[in-house]
Amino acid sequence: MYFAVQAQTVGTPVVKVTPFYWEGITSNSVEKSANPSKYTDLLGHIELEEDLDFTGSTFDSANDGLMDMDAKVSGKIILEGTAHDNNLINTISADIFGTTKTLAHYDPDSGRLVSNKTAYDAEGDAEGWYFEVITDRTGKNGHDVTWKLHIDTEVLGQAAIDTEVTVTATNMGVPSYETGSVIGISGTAGYEKKPSSYTAAASNPHKDEASTARGKTTWATAKTSWAENSVFTDTAFKKAVQKKVKDDRTAVYYILDANGNEVAMADTDVVYVNTARTARYRMDIVPYIREVKTSLSEVNTGNPTVYSRTALGHYPVYVTFAGGEDPGTTANNYGNRLREDISLEGFNLAGCTLNFENDDPNTIVTGTATASLNNGKYKIPKEAASGHVYVQKNIGTDAAPDYVKSLNNANNDDAKGGSVKVPSDAAAGDSEAYADYYNRQPNGVNNNRLTDDVYIDIWEFNREAAK
Repeated sequence: MYFAVQAQTVGTPVVKVTPFYWEGITSNSVEKSANPSKYTDLLGHIELEEDLDFTGSTFDSANDGLMDMDAKVSGKIILEGTAHDNNLINTISADIFGTTKTLAHYDPDSGRLVSNKTAYDAEGDAEGWYFEVITDRTGKNGHDVTWKLHIDTEVLGQAAIDTEVTVTATNMGVPSYETGSVIGISGTAGYEKKPSSYTAAASNPHKDEASTARGKTTWATAKTSWAENSVFTDTAFKKAVQKKVKDDRTAVYYILDANGNEVAMADTDVVYVNTARTARYRMDIVPYIREVKTSLSEVNTGNPTVYSRTALGHYPVYVTFAGGEDPGTTANNYGNRLREDISLEGFNLAGCTLNFENDDPNTIVTGTATASLNNGKYKIPKEAASGHVYVQKNIGTDAAPDYVKSLNNANNDDAKGGSVKVPSDAAAGDSEAYADYYNRQPNGVNNNRLTDDVYIDIWEFNREAAK
């Protein structure tokens, strides 16, 4: 009787999206090449909510738009989560920045949820997504799935503020059977006997607020406000805090790994408090400059920043002009001086303009000069002086512009998410430790303190004066 009732009832699926994370160069919410070891192996970029709060930060929860506390993403990112239904999940779909995609469907022959797209197309992907079913379990407690949704923000989104991904699971509904058939139950291979039809399929609601970022703290703090399964240490919340009571009735708190083994914890270890997780996740899609290519980049193409960046991390570029026999000629030649062309590498740069700003690294202002793009390269404008630069894209109209800007010069240089690595020599830098800091770019040769800040030094040369 119990099994028959179980098969004939239907509830509402539950979907939970895991907040973005960064545990190091090899474990994070960014798409990457195989065996990544440096920033150029990453196929996207992310600014975690937890890392937007730092000394001197201009990001604030009271702000609207670009400078709020939403995660900032560029390029290819990965969203992870779970889905549960009391009986059987039929489909998983998502609204990705306003575009609806059916991600996976239930295959009755295999008794599994099957992805509708398992990889990016090798020759360029016009869809901009693929979906992985990581685990898929059915049993007496229903159907449980963990998943990864891979998103190319350069295809889906490009540039946007306060945009969302919403994930929906839809169950099979109530099964109906032909007269005289045997009602089965959900098991590892689905229903024991296939129903003739289903009715009243249900999907998870989306009325809740978007998932919030993880609450970063230390083990010493977390265990004082203990609640079972509320504190985690890794990417997909696989390690949960538990409690056992000793013979003297005192409580001992400890962490279990994914296999149920106890993990030794120091009071200073970083952990995360479980925060609200819903089927929605909000973020800002922004352009990101990974590198500036100048003529000096060609000196060492395998490791260009050895020559293309100064000890302070600036990118030197040249402007040359000929002198004159009189002040008027000199001024005319200077006005027609030859200016270097540079190119940018990064993510979500299409349709952006390159702008020069003032020298306050944490303030984004209207540029004093804008570089034009020609054949994939930017020409240093006549009005430009040495200083920080950014790119921006107008997502509004010409009459009412609304700019989304790169945040290289405003982000946290020491952002590292949950990485526990610290440099062995803070003054000289540390290429091994700083590889796990997502806004640092150590080159491992002559400068391990490089960050993703973009500052251009303009060097002017008078060809006649050198004669």
